Amino acid sequence: MNKVIKASGNKVEGYWAGLFCRALKGQDITKLLSNVGSAGPAAAPAGGAAAGGAGDAKEDKKSK
Repeated sequence: MNKVIKASGNKVEGYWAGLFCRALKGQDITKLLSNVGSAGPAAAPAGGAAAGGAGDAKEDKKSK
């Protein structure tokens, strides 16, 4: 894992590679990777709503 991180030009604290490897131990990596996009569309509307709300708060402060 550390070789991959170094080869990609990234730097992380030494303990992260071990934690990541332990988290994936016993997992079906193919299944995890094939399900990555399944939660994407459900999160998009919530993000849009949050962004709209933040804009309203800025307008309220200006109007006071």
